This record gives sequence, C-alpha cells and structure tokens, in this order.
Amino acid sequence: SDVCSSNHPNPFSQRSTIAFSSQSGEAYVSVVNVLGVEIARIFSGELGAGEHNFIWDASDIVPGMYECVVRQGGRIQRIPVMRLR
Repeated sequence: SDVCSSNHPNPFSQRSTIAFSSQSGEAYVSVVNVLGVEIARIFSGELGAGEHNFIWDASDIVPGMYECVVRQGGRIQRIPVMRLR
C-alpha cells in the first residue's frame, strides 16, 4: 500500500501536523526548502504499521514554501507545505 500523507493546517503559522499511514519498517520524515536542503528532521527510525502523526514546530523557520518528504520502503512522498507569518 502506498504511503498516504497530509499535513494540517496548511498553510500554517506555527505548527503543522504531518500525518501518514505506513507499513512497519524504517521511515524517514524531513522538511526541505525550495532548494531541496533539509531544514528539519521530523522523524528517523523504526515505525510500526498504521497511522502516524508528527508535529512540526516551525516557529523558528522563515515563512515560505517547503516540502515535507516521507521516505519508506523505497517510496518517497512529497507534501507541499506553506508557512505563513
């Protein structure tokens, strides 16, 4: 099954919840800027199968467009996120 992911609220001002379902195994969740540079590592490690929620506190991040990247089992999912002032 594919990774199904989302974030809310989007756009957001301080915090955003990254939600996705996964199979069990290694997972890596990060946020990158428009240049593809990682600016936040939200999770890295072993996950069980099922629904997962991670909160990204972006209060110290410059407003703008970013992408949340979820990598697991050879699949990569990208979620556009926008941080407001």
